[in-house]
Amino acid sequence: MTLFYGVTQVADLCEIERIQKVTEKLPNFQSYSIVMKEAADWEGPVGVVTDLFEDRYFNDGEVDLYLCGPPPMVDAVKGWLDDRDMSRSTVHYEKFSAS
Repeated sequence: MTLFYGVTQVADLCEIERIQKVTEKLPNFQSYSIVMKEAADWEGPVGVVTDLFEDRYFNDGEVDLYLCGPPPMVDAVKGWLDDRDMSRSTVHYEKFSAS
């Protein structure tokens, strides 16, 4: 299991301590990466969540993906998979927008 966590700005980060605790308890949790869209006060990767993706994380398309985020992010991930012909992947998603 790998978690890719994308946010717009530092103020949007939440549950980091909880994520770290989960990584210690789940034997199949391999890693998590955070990417920030706006780089102010951030020293990690800058961009969008698909910038973190590498083919090696996706087992030649034989993966289950769980997405939660704004419609453009969900669509971008699905497009990334389509561009790599990963049609065997199973995608579960929830699109949401700011209230």
